[in-house]
Amino acid sequence: MQAHALNIVAFLFMALTVACHPVQEIKMDPMRFVAIQTTEGIRVELADAPALFKKATKFLRKKKYKAAALRYKMLLKYYPKDDYAVPAMYNLGMSLVGMKEYEEARKIFEKYIKTKALAKKDRCDGMEKLADALSKSGKHKRAVIEFNVVAKKCVEKTMSRIRVDAKLAHEHNALRDPAMAMKAATSAMRLYRINKELAA
Repeated sequence: MQAHALNIVAFLFMALTVACHPVQEIKMDPMRFVAIQTTEGIRVELADAPALFKKATKFLRKKKYKAAALRYKMLLKYYPKDDYAVPAMYNLGMSLVGMKEYEEARKIFEKYIKTKALAKKDRCDGMEKLADALSKSGKHKRAVIEFNVVAKKCVEKTMSRIRVDAKLAHEHNALRDPAMAMKAATSAMRLYRINKELAA
């Protein structure tokens, strides 16, 4: 088995010396390996869904967003129906935000929130992340629409309402609508004061 694995690695390295692609793959039912060109050289990794998710998430936590995004994309490509696919989609969106690729993040979060059987908490979180991505990509009008949907359908706790109102104030300010910006900011401040008094 060890000799067989070494043969696979040797094959992958030879393939990479011929074709300089960032990723090469070889599939051995039920295993898949990938050879990835990194800044440190070529890495050969097991590419089943759990391994890809674990590796990608490790990179995401270390803020190595590009490395994380590459592995989440591979997971979604090879295993779109796996249990890891939905959380990988969300984490891919977060990786793209970390890379400041907000338009691509928007597309991912739009797809994520359309996932069937998604828990309400997860869908709401995805909706807010979508609105954040729209804001950061300069699409403030649509960001206002999405934040209002979040406020209507998702906000249940006072601190969540304060956060969403503050974001709405920012969006209206970006749209040069001082009246609506002040309204949202006043709502956030009023709720903050009430919450602070109750906590005291």
